[in-house]
Amino acid sequence: MCMMLSVSCGWAQTVWTNLSSYCDNDRLSLTPTEVEFKQDETILHLRVQNSPGGGVGFSGIKLKDENGKIYALKHGDPTRIYEDKCLLGQYNKVPMHGIMNFALHFEPVTNPTTRLHAYTGYGYYDFKMWNIHQVKPMEISLFNSNWRDEKGDWVLGLYESGAVYDSKVYSYEEKSDKKIVLTNGNEKLTIAIGKEKNGKRQFKINNQKLDLECFGAEVPAYPTEDNTAFSTDYTSGEAEISGWIKDFPKEISESEEAFGISVKVQNMFTGELEDYNKATIDKDGKFTIKVKVKGTQSVIFNEFSNKVNVYEVKMILQPGKKYFMVHNWETAKCMFMGEDARLQNELQAFPCKYEWKTSIYVPEKEKSIDSTMTRFNDYIAKNPTLSKRYRDYILQEAQLRVLTNLIRSDNATEAARVASKFAAVNTSLPISLIPALYEYCENKYQDEYSKARQKYTRTPELFLSFEKQGKIQLSDSEREILKKWQQYEKEIDKLRECESQEEMMEKYKKIQDMYPREELNAFFSKEEVSKAYSEWAPSNDQIQKNVIESLFTDQTMRDFCRSLILGKVLQQVKSLPDDYSQLYDDIKNEDFKQQINELKDYYAEQQRQNEEKVKGVIAPNSNVAGLTDGKAIVEKMIEPYKGKIIYMDVWGTWCQPCVQAIKASPTLKDAVKDYDVVYLYFEYGSPESVWKSAIADLNLIKPNYVHYQLPSEQQEAVIKYLKVDGFPSYFLFDKNGNMESLDRGHIGDIDGFKKKIEELSKK
Repeated sequence: MCMMLSVSCGWAQTVWTNLSSYCDNDRLSLTPTEVEFKQDETILHLRVQNSPGGGVGFSGIKLKDENGKIYALKHGDPTRIYEDKCLLGQYNKVPMHGIMNFALHFEPVTNPTTRLHAYTGYGYYDFKMWNIHQVKPMEISLFNSNWRDEKGDWVLGLYESGAVYDSKVYSYEEKSDKKIVLTNGNEKLTIAIGKEKNGKRQFKINNQKLDLECFGAEVPAYPTEDNTAFSTDYTSGEAEISGWIKDFPKEISESEEAFGISVKVQNMFTGELEDYNKATIDKDGKFTIKVKVKGTQSVIFNEFSNKVNVYEVKMILQPGKKYFMVHNWETAKCMFMGEDARLQNELQAFPCKYEWKTSIYVPEKEKSIDSTMTRFNDYIAKNPTLSKRYRDYILQEAQLRVLTNLIRSDNATEAARVASKFAAVNTSLPISLIPALYEYCENKYQDEYSKARQKYTRTPELFLSFEKQGKIQLSDSEREILKKWQQYEKEIDKLRECESQEEMMEKYKKIQDMYPREELNAFFSKEEVSKAYSEWAPSNDQIQKNVIESLFTDQTMRDFCRSLILGKVLQQVKSLPDDYSQLYDDIKNEDFKQQINELKDYYAEQQRQNEEKVKGVIAPNSNVAGLTDGKAIVEKMIEPYKGKIIYMDVWGTWCQPCVQAIKASPTLKDAVKDYDVVYLYFEYGSPESVWKSAIADLNLIKPNYVHYQLPSEQQEAVIKYLKVDGFPSYFLFDKNGNMESLDRGHIGDIDGFKKKIEELSKK
């Protein structure tokens, strides 16, 4: 009777604390803090950290246990309100301190479970919290133990499901508390085990005696100091990671969904993440993966299931080295054995507990680095044997993140003080080591470059001063043009007084015709005007050179900054314009120059492939050659498709909302696939190579797609005729060519869009 009652009632009420989980969302910090299992509900307590003005929504969130059963959300309460009313199913704005706490109430979990997953959908604001489970202290027994030598290195792991020794995984052929025989198919090891004394035992492994100390789920502090420095060799090469994913959940191991491993490496000069995912993984979770690195680099090791990341760990790799790791799913810990293991183990066992803000927003009290430095020094003092490489890496990464945040928050004074006091860039470390260095240098350079360019901005007053100096002669009509330009600038300044975005956009539309664009272009192209300006303003490459030399005194840092600029240009336009040749020639570091050459070759080949992919959907400009009127150009573009419905997307590769909308549009297009719709993409303001690459990357190459990119004068004429007030903009043409504008919100209104297409198809 008691047993029957136990089964029918499910499992006893309990509370999980000391939780571990993985959040698959780069924008948010989502941390489960507690799970309450009750008779009538399960409550997930969750802390959300994000930049103020950002937020989080819980629409459609579900809970899933390890057996695959799904539990729906009942309701939720914010446990801290801070003047903001937080509502489930809506987008909750994060208050100024950046933290909110929620209690999410789900249907009661009835299955005994050791792990949960919480997830929403697949949109931009959605997230997955994977592998929420309670981390318990490791219950140590002989066959659930780890052992290290007098140097502090982990050398032996004994578990019920297998053993680890000499960076290899073994199964048991014989097992007792005095003798073990291990095999991995290639070799056999015999281990004689002595008695435990003061936490130590003597192991005789193939006649080699080892006195080893027992420890728990992670490698403790090493007993002696290590003052080894990082290598500053930037030679490219492969690093190999092998190991064992131990006791990973049955819902992964028995699932038909793809489980895999990848390693993400940030390109030094473009900031892009290169994803290495060609790994060999056997049914027991043993794996090997090879990764190309350029010098000593920090990388992210990922495990994923069905394309969702479920675990990640930071590693520091060097070319030519082999790394061995064991990720224990039961303890939620990762440990390293063998070559270069100490630094990896320190990064796992000693994650800095001080709060060094990594989001864009830096709270006022954190804008001074002094108190944070004090906490860091206190932390190191409590752990005096942490290696030099660990200390240098952690300190440099944190300093760079704080400085980047200060630059982004326009706190240049504090950023300069911090940089001068704490030596922002440690030039003894390899440039390739810390991904945050790319972000810091990019922000610092762009901030100073923008200020330098601002000094040489064309203004009406500048050209009037040229006339006073006798450098140019202005006609009466040219003075009128400059006067019109001055009035336009005054009206633009007044826009700052608008009380709403809507008011600002309305006024902006009204003043656009005031700007004498065509007259000014003709004026700037006059020989004497162009000469006067070029003699007054330094060339772009000279501005770049001056900025770089003012920012950095170290030659390697200057070369890094030059390479970063070139990498960014290559990423954006797929080739190096002529005015960047001097920047390339100024690079002294041959390794950096070689990497830039590799990028040039890569993007040249990518561009060649894209040209081939998109040539069938690019409309020739000859179709509208000679036309200057916007209405005539649009009519000519749609003429071949009369009798069909035409969906026109006015977009730009530089416009993130445009790109995001295109990525979200397949569901919309699929809903009207049975109708004869032509998708006409009119691109505005992008380099040709970038445009073609975007068409290929976004897979806009279907038979009913057509793309136009016209000369700038024709682009402007079309934009003016269509009365485009922002990007993206959308238009529909019926079978007779009659045009109507389409609301931007149609991307999310599939039913409404389908109804509209049905109506047009009947006309």
